[in-house]
Amino acid sequence: MSGKFSFNNSDISTLLTKAHQLIPGIGKIISIQYAHQKQKIEAHTLSQPSNPNTIQEIHLEEKVLETINEFRIQDMNFNWFSSEDLPFHVDTQKIVQMDVFRELERNILLISFPNEFDKKNDLMFFYFNENISNFIISNSGKSLTPENKVIIGTLLSNSLHTLLDVLRHDRKTLSNYNSNVKHVIHAMKEAQNAISEFKDKHDSVLLNYSNELLNQMRTGSGFKFVLAESAITKIKEYTGEISTLKTVITNAASFAGNLNMDSNENSILIEDYHLNFDVAKRQEAAQPLVQENGRYAKTISLLDRLEAAAQDVYRNKKALTGSNVGSAFKPEISAPAISDALKKHRMKIITLVKDYPDRWNLIRTEFKPLINIITPRYNAFDKQA
Repeated sequence: MSGKFSFNNSDISTLLTKAHQLIPGIGKIISIQYAHQKQKIEAHTLSQPSNPNTIQEIHLEEKVLETINEFRIQDMNFNWFSSEDLPFHVDTQKIVQMDVFRELERNILLISFPNEFDKKNDLMFFYFNENISNFIISNSGKSLTPENKVIIGTLLSNSLHTLLDVLRHDRKTLSNYNSNVKHVIHAMKEAQNAISEFKDKHDSVLLNYSNELLNQMRTGSGFKFVLAESAITKIKEYTGEISTLKTVITNAASFAGNLNMDSNENSILIEDYHLNFDVAKRQEAAQPLVQENGRYAKTISLLDRLEAAAQDVYRNKKALTGSNVGSAFKPEISAPAISDALKKHRMKIITLVKDYPDRWNLIRTEFKPLINIITPRYNAFDKQA
């Protein structure tokens, strides 16, 4: 057989079971092999080949190991021996004590298997009856002939070598598979680490940007806006556009500021419920839809600029009057001019605030000139006011 290999304890059990299936009448089997991982010779005996669970390890004394090593360097595929032919009888008392080569009446078939690690042979001894009753349903006392022994030796040797080739191939396939799995696991861990590092950086950028926006609002309003832990967690989970986050933070500060307008505290805590990402995303999605209709462009621009001016007025803790909003408007305009512009765009404004209920939140709830335009009570008398 080409190629070198060795067998482990699992292989031993498989080989012994296979040998018994091929030749049911084997009385006892002894295996001797070099264990590469342990770097020592090991021996096992199977006293009942029909029951692989009866396999037991044998302790080998130093003097026995010396004779075994001499036997392992012999060049042979298989051969038949009597107990007297084996080199182990040199110290009969110790051998009998180990119960290794007892039962002198049996013929012994030795099959060798080259070991790829120490370049010597692993050995397997099969104890047969001296007659052919192993192979036929009979109590025949006929002895095994030399021809019988050649056939048996060739059959068993070729079968076990072929089986070992299969076991070796399966182990190599399993080893390659395990190696690939380990590589995939390693790659996944590296990817997870990279994702974790990216997320940490992403979280840091979002929080720094949010705090910078809040610091700018503090400069205008005099309030110190602080993110609560719940808000920090929610911001870290945000995956949208930075421009949308700016809208969310601005709206959250306005929301929290309105709720705490009568507070004497200089610090306003922004909680997670102040952050409305859904509203900002809808605003973001709505913007290009409105801009596609040029008929509403000027009205949208008017409302956006009024909202921005109102936010500036609010941050400076001033009342949202037409005069104050007009002063913050870019460019500055008078309160009557705001009223005239709103009246001019009245129908478009009503349509826009209805279609986009999440936009222009401050002016639609706090700025009376716009409230008067969009509420049902608006009438001709209001136009004269």
